[in-house]
Amino acid sequence: MNTEFNIDFISQTAWEGVLVTEYSDESQNTTDPFSILFTTDSRGSYELLVNPEKNESFNGFFNYIIDGKLIEVTNDPHSKITGDWVVTKMKEHEMELIRSLNSKRKRYVLKLTRIY
Repeated sequence: MNTEFNIDFISQTAWEGVLVTEYSDESQNTTDPFSILFTTDSRGSYELLVNPEKNESFNGFFNYIIDGKLIEVTNDPHSKITGDWVVTKMKEHEMELIRSLNSKRKRYVLKLTRIY
């Protein structure tokens, strides 16, 4: 099945996976459990577990716009998900997004599996 990325592909879907923060010094890399719900064609919510042992998490709502293979997420400017995410891999039930794709020092990678 040839899957095309567009608003119909993600609107009203739920995904879970990990948010990987990649640094040029790989020893600093972090991987945190992450889930996201694209509620409508322009807004959604997310949960980022930063310390699963202590059940510490960041939750939030966001607005988004799709332009080709780019998802522009807007919300709290201090959120780890605010910014431009490029869809680098996509299958029917899998998606990978990268923010700061061109950065040599630090970038964020969302590796997600569709759960709804």
